[in-house]
Amino acid sequence: MNAITAAKMRRTLEFESPYTCIAALKEGSIETRVSAVLMGFGNIVHKQLVKGLLFLAAEVAYIVFMVMYGFHNIYMLGSLGTVERQEV
Repeated sequence: MNAITAAKMRRTLEFESPYTCIAALKEGSIETRVSAVLMGFGNIVHKQLVKGLLFLAAEVAYIVFMVMYGFHNIYMLGSLGTVERQEV
């Protein structure tokens, strides 16, 4: 397959979508905008309480982890820790 045929195939697989995240945030309702920040809010509004609360719990757990351990782990990534290499 030559480069021209590959480019034509790529073009046929791609399509323009009028539904983008930016358009949803600009033109969407208040619940759409809030659900972009709080995971599960849209589910809770649409009466899917268990699913919405699970999404919210996952987001809270991630934020708690990042505050308690994550930022330190990212900071230490540059040196890969403080323990010297040891022979086992």
